[in-house]
Amino acid sequence: MAKDEKAAASQYCTLSRPSDQIQCAQLAMKGALPGLGPADAVRILKTLADQGDRAAQIRLAENVLEGPASIRDVAEGVRLLKLAADKGDAAAYFDLGWLASVGTGMDKNRQAAFDWYRKSAEAGHFMAYGRMGKLLDEGINGNPNPEEAVKMFRLGAERNDPYARERLAGHLNDGIGVAADKPAAAKLFCGIDSAFSNYFCALLSLDGFATEKDKSAAIRLMQKAAEGGEARAQAQLGYYFLNGKYVEKNIPEAVRLTKVAAAGGSATAYFNLGYIYENGVTVEPDRAKAVEWYKKAADAGYVRAFESLGRLSKVGAGGLNAEAAVEYFKKGAALGDEEAAFQLAYAMRYGNGTARNELGASDIFCRQTSVGARYHCALLIIDGKAREKDKRNGFSLLNRLALVDGDSAAQIQLAYYFLNGIILKKDIKEGMRLMEMSIDQDNGYALFIKGQMFEKGYGVKQNLDEAFRWYQLSAQKNDLDGLVTLGKFYEKGVVGEASRMEALKLYRRAAENGSAEGKGLAERLSKPDASTIIDGRPPH
Repeated sequence: MAKDEKAAASQYCTLSRPSDQIQCAQLAMKGALPGLGPADAVRILKTLADQGDRAAQIRLAENVLEGPASIRDVAEGVRLLKLAADKGDAAAYFDLGWLASVGTGMDKNRQAAFDWYRKSAEAGHFMAYGRMGKLLDEGINGNPNPEEAVKMFRLGAERNDPYARERLAGHLNDGIGVAADKPAAAKLFCGIDSAFSNYFCALLSLDGFATEKDKSAAIRLMQKAAEGGEARAQAQLGYYFLNGKYVEKNIPEAVRLTKVAAAGGSATAYFNLGYIYENGVTVEPDRAKAVEWYKKAADAGYVRAFESLGRLSKVGAGGLNAEAAVEYFKKGAALGDEEAAFQLAYAMRYGNGTARNELGASDIFCRQTSVGARYHCALLIIDGKAREKDKRNGFSLLNRLALVDGDSAAQIQLAYYFLNGIILKKDIKEGMRLMEMSIDQDNGYALFIKGQMFEKGYGVKQNLDEAFRWYQLSAQKNDLDGLVTLGKFYEKGVVGEASRMEALKLYRRAAENGSAEGKGLAERLSKPDASTIIDGRPPH
């Protein structure tokens, strides 16, 4: 405070009006007056409080409840507030509601807190409605009541309480206790200048729900929220910089913001750090670190983290552990994550880490809408393992996925049926057409099948060099069959000189991506007395 400001402030202490004396005491509490401190503030306020001044009683109560340890006296604070409450003071009711809600100076009791807040609201305290809404949201007697909470938040918002407006906006945004209305939520958020509201205003603006359509303005608002300490804004900006979305891609800034957000407790940032370590965004991939951050995200309630933990368990963050993977997938699926449910269904279909249950797998796949899920649903129907027994419906779905959706997995599966005359009438021309469509999309398994054709001379002249080339392309896509088969080519020296080292690298890559065969081959070849294999092609 400047010298002249201090002089003006000290004038309050020379005036006799109670309001001036209270102002003098508050400045003394803040250390804004030379020679006066908290003890002097208490002395001034106590004199007025003893004379029955309600404003002084409440100020003194707040100071002895929240001030430095040298003046703190919880029992005295409660006594003073009750004196003011006996005279119908709205602020005293409000403060008593807060004390009851947190259990300071009295037993923690949400019902008592609600009753104090209700008296405060009835006495005209505009902020009491928002606090009643908060208690209803949490559940006064253990049963949350979001519908009634929304009513309280509306009453507070109508009285321009920023807290009530933010909470009402949150409910409208999420559709909890009221029909979702994102434009209305955006209007409320964008009318409040706080880091919390700026974050949601920016987010809803970028999603097209706010009146403001300028995305650069929304990004500036997001940056303002991040600078204001909003961890979610920091994590969101980190994501944008990581992916070059709305902003120029900037990996160092993405990592910096993500780490800052993680330090602030953002579950999203925990998850994104897991992604950064898993994929080696700035350093070599570190699965152990990735697992550590994904676990933090899961513990903080970030549902998608369970699928990531399951996937890393399945592919060997610390060795293959299909059972642990399934447990993570189950947790994620139970919380509504569709990708975790997909992975669980996949494990059930093939019996990986859990009892094989193709019917149960089909129930999950056939209710999902993703291309991958519909693909597995189609195959299970065709194999007679789903509740739908008409195989024509399975083929109709597979054909639609291949030709309408352009799914490369469906294309190569249909190609397999046509080339081998399995279920469908053998049609080499149609099979080759479908396979080439899949190869054009760099489908790893299609590349592997093309390699098999050259290796065995199926539909083409046998050519081991060409087979080797196609297996290399398949391995580059981390196709398990391609990795294992290319490894066997290297180990046996089918093309060129044998190389156990190259074979071992490929087997290990296959194992890391979930291949039990690759794991077994890598373990065998790691032994000093390992023998070479006999068959150059794995069973499929």
